[in-house]
Amino acid sequence: MHPGLIAEQQPDKIAYTMAETGQIVTHGELEATANQGAQLFRSLGLKRGDHIALLLENHPRFFQICWAAQRAGLYYTAISYRLQQAEVEY
Repeated sequence: MHPGLIAEQQPDKIAYTMAETGQIVTHGELEATANQGAQLFRSLGLKRGDHIALLLENHPRFFQICWAAQRAGLYYTAISYRLQQAEVEY
């Protein structure tokens, strides 16, 4: 089932839990944040087919940013924050 439909029907259902902290993100929170993120990407001039990169440690916003990118029609690449600068640049 599409996450947007789950958020509409069961907004309090858990979408994911951060293992280290136990922080819970519900489908309603994921949907609302992803919608805001998609609007932000569009306001920055990004359009369908553009590409973003994420350099982020384990964080609850990771999936929200990924879902926002998908909603905006963007491609995204996750880059490990543990890489050296030259590796990131590559």
